[in-house]
Amino acid sequence: MYIYWYGQAGFKLQSGDTTIVVDPYSPRKAGLRGPNFKSDIVLLTESSDISQAKKDFKGGAFLISSPGEYEIKNNFIYGIKLNETHAVYLLEMDGVKIGVLGELKNILDENTIEKLDDVDVLLAPVGNKKSVLAPEQAAKLIRDIEPKIIIPSCYKIPGLKIEAESIDKFYREMGLKNPEVLDKARITVKDLEGKEMAIIVLNPS
Repeated sequence: MYIYWYGQAGFKLQSGDTTIVVDPYSPRKAGLRGPNFKSDIVLLTESSDISQAKKDFKGGAFLISSPGEYEIKNNFIYGIKLNETHAVYLLEMDGVKIGVLGELKNILDENTIEKLDDVDVLLAPVGNKKSVLAPEQAAKLIRDIEPKIIIPSCYKIPGLKIEAESIDKFYREMGLKNPEVLDKARITVKDLEGKEMAIIVLNPS
């Protein structure tokens, strides 16, 4: 499985001929280009984006914007409702469990954290105290969930039109000096064996 980042909460998960796009409108709303490709599954943490997604992905993509349990092309997706407009997800692709938080604004309650407790990879917002988790909040939540790999999102990058913190503050909160920076992350079940909470930083695609 490969993971690509498009800025803010926008991601692409790719395995073989299956593509999942996560929050494609998040980077566009912040002034970035965002993803532009066909997808088998479109995962939206913000339900307000569903109308636009129906227009943009009317060629057969399966749209998910609400809580529930889904199985699509051997991918398992579990949506957890946080409030009227936002959901977080636990999905399994190629045997890897991925937590998708989107533009999460508040620390999760204990019940939700327990549901995400078994994630291997966490896609976590880390850098905007006004609209998503501040770096110190993100660091606390990550330690509560204890994923094996963290891929940070929603921090300051070139071209971003909204206020955001530099990722350096998140590094300090996590006690990190030399993160691994990649254009894409390749993750397999075997890669996760014996791994203890590593951070992978992705260049925006």
